[in-house]
Amino acid sequence: MKTSKKASGFLGGIFVLLLSKLKYLVVVLKIAKLHTLLSLLLSIGAYAFIYGWKFAIVFVYLLFIHEMGHLIAAKRKGLPTTAAVFIPFMGALIGIKEKPKTIKDDAYIAYMGPLAGLLSILPLYLLYFVTHQGFWMVMIQVGAMLNLFNLIPMMPLDGGHIARMLSKKLLIAGLLGVLAMAIFSPDPILILLLIFGTIHIFTMRKEGKELVELKIWQDEFKMGSLLWEELLHEYSYLEINERQLWLNRKIYEYKQEIAQIKSLFEAAKNWEEQSGFNAKAEAIQGVVQQLESLYDNDSTEQIVQSKFNQISEEVKKQESYEKTSPKERWLTFGAYLLLIVLLSGSMVYSMHMVEMLNIHPF
Repeated sequence: MKTSKKASGFLGGIFVLLLSKLKYLVVVLKIAKLHTLLSLLLSIGAYAFIYGWKFAIVFVYLLFIHEMGHLIAAKRKGLPTTAAVFIPFMGALIGIKEKPKTIKDDAYIAYMGPLAGLLSILPLYLLYFVTHQGFWMVMIQVGAMLNLFNLIPMMPLDGGHIARMLSKKLLIAGLLGVLAMAIFSPDPILILLLIFGTIHIFTMRKEGKELVELKIWQDEFKMGSLLWEELLHEYSYLEINERQLWLNRKIYEYKQEIAQIKSLFEAAKNWEEQSGFNAKAEAIQGVVQQLESLYDNDSTEQIVQSKFNQISEEVKKQESYEKTSPKERWLTFGAYLLLIVLLSGSMVYSMHMVEMLNIHPF
C-alpha cells in the first residue's frame, strides 16, 4: 500500500471527525433536519466516488456508531437531540439542543462516542479472522485512529469535554501538544484544531472570571442586605418627626461613600478589585433606593435582597455545573486512559498487520 494513499485516507477521516464535533452550532442544528437515511446514502455515494463502495460503507458505519454513542448518552441524560445526519466530506453528527446539566453529563456524553467507536471495530476483527481479507484490518486502523484522535484533550474534540471535567490544565497541555505536532508536521487539520482550541481556552478563562465576579457581587450584596436590615431596625425606633432628617443624613452619607468607591474603581488596576468596587457601589446604591422609598411609606421592596437572590442563584447554578468529587474524577480519568490504551493497541496492531501484509485497500 502506498504511503501517500494511506496518509490521505487517514487524514481525510480525521478531518471528517473533527468537523463532526461542531454539532453545537446553530447552523449545524438546522442542517441536521435533513432526513437521516437520505443523507447517509448521499455520504456513502460521495466517499465511494473517491475510495470505492466497500470503504465508503464501512467508513460511514464507523461514523454512525460513534455518533449513536453520543445520541444514546444524551437521551439517557434527558437531553433532546436531533436525528443523526451525514454530510459528505464533513462527517456525521447529532444535534444536542440543550446544554448538559452538569460537567459530568457533558463528559459522559463525550466519552460514549469514542467508546461506541471502539465497539464498532470489534466486528471488523471478526470479519478479518473469518475472511482473512486485509481490507478489514485497514478499516480497523482507520476506526481506531479516528476515535483515538478524537480523545486528544482539547476542544472541540470529545477528549476536550472529558479533560474539562478532570482538569482544565489538560486542555492547555492538549493545545500545546497539537501545537508541537503542527510545528514539526504542518497540516491544515491541526491548524484548524488549534484555532478552535485557542478560542475555547479564552472562552473558558472568561467564564472563570465571570464566576469570580458573581461571587464578589454575592458577598457585597449580602453585606448590603445586612446593612439595610440594620438601618430599617434603627429607622423603626425613631420618632416620626425625626425620620425625615435621619433619612436625608443617611442618604447623603451613602451617596458620598458611593462617590468614593467609584473613584477607587477608576484608580484600581486589578480586575477583581474593580469588580469588588463596582459590586459594593451597586449594593449601597440599592440601600439608598430603599431609604428614599421610605419617604412615601414604611414598607418597601427588598431591592438588595432581590438582587442578592438572583446572583446567589446564578452562582449556585454555575458551581453545581462544575461540581465533581475526587472519586468521580479518578474514575473518569481511569476510564479515559483505558479507552486510550485499547484504541492505541488496536491501532498499533492493525498498523503492524497492514505493513506486514503490504495491504492495498483500494
